[in-house]
This record gives sequence, structure tokens and C-alpha cells, in this order.
Amino acid sequence: MTEHPGSGGPAAGPGVRVVVRRTGGFAGVARVWTLAEADLGPEEAGRLRALADEAASAQVLPGDRAPGRTADGFEIEVVLERGGARETVRAAEHDAPVPVRALLDLARASGTRGDPFDAGGARPG
Repeated sequence: MTEHPGSGGPAAGPGVRVVVRRTGGFAGVARVWTLAEADLGPEEAGRLRALADEAASAQVLPGDRAPGRTADGFEIEVVLERGGARETVRAAEHDAPVPVRALLDLARASGTRGDPFDAGGARPG
């Protein structure tokens, strides 16, 4: 799924911005992290750009429910904002492609925790 400026979601700033949402498990818990290229050092920003490109072309069903969900399993949703466009990629965590898993790891390590869409913004996808 790709959205363009003016589509109702939060405005994309310069560079790459990634929102990683991990949901599911026994309690149905949702965890959200946000990463913005502008907030990272040069090395991490380069890694973020590369992983965003790889995740966007990963072989999963963009914008659809991930196949093969398991009871109490987790799903990863990655919202990629680049160049004024927005793409959403979803995958079951156990089947997630390497770049999607790597974005989850980078988001956990360097991202800001919390859902940017909870403040009244439109939820993508």
C-alpha cells in the first residue's frame, strides 16, 4: 500500500521515517517504535535507509494480513515513509523476511517507543 501526501496520515518529513508495530501474543499486546533518519547518527541512518529499501521489496503481502498466523503468534507491521510516499508491509513474525526483522531490532534499540497515531493522527493501512 502506498499513500501520498494529503492522504489523511501524518505528514512525512525529510528523509526516511519508519513506524514498526508488533502485535499479538497471548495477551494481544501491541508495541510500537518510531525511527526517523533525522534522529539517527550517519551510520544508523544509512542502515535505516538500506533496510527500508529492502523491506519495501521483501516478498510479503504489502498492506494485507500476513498469511500463516499462528495462535498467540506475533505480527510485524512496518510503515515506511520515504519521499512523500507511505508503504505498509505486514508479516507474521515467524515468517518475516530478514530486513523486516532487522527493522524491528533497530527500532527496539534506537527508536522512540509509542504510537505516533495515538495523538489523533490517522492510522495507516
